[in-house]
Amino acid sequence: MVTVAKAVADIVHTGLIKKQEQQKSNQYSVAVFSKKIYNNIHTSKMTFQEQILQGIPSVLPNTKPYEVEINHAPKRKEILSEEEKKLALKNALRYFEPKHHAELLPEFKAELETYGRIYMYRLRPDYKMYARPISEYPGKCEQAKAIMLMIQNNLDYAVAQHPHE
Repeated sequence: MVTVAKAVADIVHTGLIKKQEQQKSNQYSVAVFSKKIYNNIHTSKMTFQEQILQGIPSVLPNTKPYEVEINHAPKRKEILSEEEKKLALKNALRYFEPKHHAELLPEFKAELETYGRIYMYRLRPDYKMYARPISEYPGKCEQAKAIMLMIQNNLDYAVAQHPHE
């Protein structure tokens, strides 16, 4: 009789734990969904200059799908040792606030394993990439604006061989 009571208690306890885990998962899903809505609204209201001046955002943008219709660079040979891979990941994460590391680490690791490089696809800008008139770029001098113009020209889909890399 004691064994049956213990088994029932274990089943009830396991059910409660699963229910708590599901509630945590639902709370996480709501938080992620809210963040995605905030990101979409926030960046869609920003001008081109504001997006450039923002730099690395304090709120991570949503992940972007891998666009198969775009010509991508070939996968690099696996020449990095395990220590070099760790260093590459550490170097990539150093640009981000520590609170984002847990979310970005698996993503960057997957990019490194899949493509042989860390491209940070999620940070691709949402605006169309092309060389705008120099007056549209934020900057204190024409030389700084010209550098941004040249980079964007080189990443224009009509110009770049591999515009996402």
